[in-house]
Amino acid sequence: MHPRRVARLRQTLEQRGIAAQVVHTDAAEWLERSDASFDLILLDAPCSGSGTLQKHPEWPWLVHDDLPRLTGLQRRLLTAAAERLAPGGLLIYAVCSWLPEEGEAHREWLAEARPELRPAAVWPAALGADADGATTAFFRPHPLRWEGEGFQAFAFTR
Repeated sequence: MHPRRVARLRQTLEQRGIAAQVVHTDAAEWLERSDASFDLILLDAPCSGSGTLQKHPEWPWLVHDDLPRLTGLQRRLLTAAAERLAPGGLLIYAVCSWLPEEGEAHREWLAEARPELRPAAVWPAALGADADGATTAFFRPHPLRWEGEGFQAFAFTR
């Protein structure tokens, strides 16, 4: 959505000799009108940024009235991405947020709404899987033990 970021991405790809098609448009709209399928989709969704507390300690005191808009956009992007996932493909969803409504809630919703998708174990349990450690398809590091910025991610396969 940001022209300067698109230019920087193109420059980075060129510097590294990586051939890639860069599409500068609304991802949800593009996916919704596309009939392409993809073996790998990394959806780094727009989010509240609650996981950036180390860089932005003022975050808890800011007004966050756009959360319903963001979670709606996240759900729309997830829906469109799931439609484009090829058989055997892997969908990874990630946000830099600690809020369950931006990660865990979407994971639960997707599992129920799309039964043809199965959780994909892609992270070692030691990196912060579910509290019971039984699955590595959901990555959510413990906020008090994780030294990096906060985020959560989950993976599904078709």
